[in-house]
Amino acid sequence: MNKLKELRRKHNLSQAEIANILNITQASYSHYETNRRQPDLQTLITLADFYKITLDEIASHEVPYLINKSEFSTDQLAVIDLVKRLDNEQVKNLIAYIKGLQDGKK
Repeated sequence: MNKLKELRRKHNLSQAEIANILNITQASYSHYETNRRQPDLQTLITLADFYKITLDEIASHEVPYLINKSEFSTDQLAVIDLVKRLDNEQVKNLIAYIKGLQDGKK
């Protein structure tokens, strides 16, 4: 579950720190991040509660968004890469900002 690794890094935590919260070994937790093992439901609930997110967010399976890169400028591709790294709240703020820019042009 790469989402677990992403969340852990976003919160500047080590695998050992998360393993301690879950009362498991660091090696066991490492298996979750590398998809060698899947956490059980209670573990996912504990992690969701710890990170203050929903189970949907923690277990989301993202389908890669395929684009024809030749249709975009280098700057547009850079923006796409940046947006992919934003969390949901940041995306909402960005959408509001862009709509404000568009409204200002009218």
